[in-house]
Amino acid sequence: MRMFPIFLLCVFFANNLYAAVCTQNLGNNIYNCPAGTYPNIEQGGCRDCPEGYYCPGGHFAYCCNLNTDGNFPESAERSDSIDDCYADIGCIHKTHDNILQCKHYSNDSFWCPNGISTYRIHIEPDGNCYTGILNCGEFPSDCNGSPKNDIQWDYQNHQWMTAENNPTKCICEGTSYSDHGLHCTAKANKTTTQNAQYATQQISYDSVNNYWCTKCDSGYYVDAYNDLSPVSESPVSGQTWCHVDENDPGGQYTVCKCTQVPKGSYLDTACPAFGAIETLADICPPNNCGAGKTTDNAGTIGNNCHYTSDTKFCDAKGCFNITDAADDGWDWN
Repeated sequence: MRMFPIFLLCVFFANNLYAAVCTQNLGNNIYNCPAGTYPNIEQGGCRDCPEGYYCPGGHFAYCCNLNTDGNFPESAERSDSIDDCYADIGCIHKTHDNILQCKHYSNDSFWCPNGISTYRIHIEPDGNCYTGILNCGEFPSDCNGSPKNDIQWDYQNHQWMTAENNPTKCICEGTSYSDHGLHCTAKANKTTTQNAQYATQQISYDSVNNYWCTKCDSGYYVDAYNDLSPVSESPVSGQTWCHVDENDPGGQYTVCKCTQVPKGSYLDTACPAFGAIETLADICPPNNCGAGKTTDNAGTIGNNCHYTSDTKFCDAKGCFNITDAADDGWDWN
């Protein structure tokens, strides 16, 4: 009866011998064992290679920790090669706050769960492991809109496929866009012409795919037949496409530019920002001055219409202008 607890203690010790990181090789020179096993003197015969070891066949079980300088201390049971030794590693998947628990093997290969392509997994100079799928928003960039898309690691050319010539590419949606010829506040979807070498590389969104106006400059309005474009219209090859963001269609038409209010017309107030545009009609059309009146300049805000010295007044006896009337003593103030 007293031997029973001693037997349990021995079994407990033996199991934990292999659970801890090993520091020595096991085996003997008495007889050979097939790959995946090793000769065990205490238990006799060939036994399965324990975790943390690899057994190529023959006399010994080799300690992964000892034979990889502590870099790859783990292995599965019945491992038969030093290539089976691995270290647990956390790899960034899509976003920096999403870490997958993966294995980094001594032959510099990787394994990650969830069907991740092993050939895209890699370690970058920042010391981080990446699964090879990263969201565009994780790259530092000059995007002041919303970065979009998950892109992949190009394992053949050792770079991230962020550029616009890739099947999937990084897009900066709704970034501010400036073109003085449009006379509007505009937004655009921009892409980059560069593939990032590392996840820490700054991306410059320097290419405009499509743009759309959201508000006219002061003194400008939307001329339906010159400034609007149907959203169903296809892009012209090689040209920047006037088209609202695909995630926010904004109605049937897109504002491509704004037109200045002509001299002799005025806006009560500046044209407000646009909502969804469903009909082909002028947006905040200008008011025309009354007969004989005009404004000093184009792009007038507020009713500043007035007569000028060129204004002609006509009756049954003929026409005259203000200057002629003033010579006869008329006061027009």
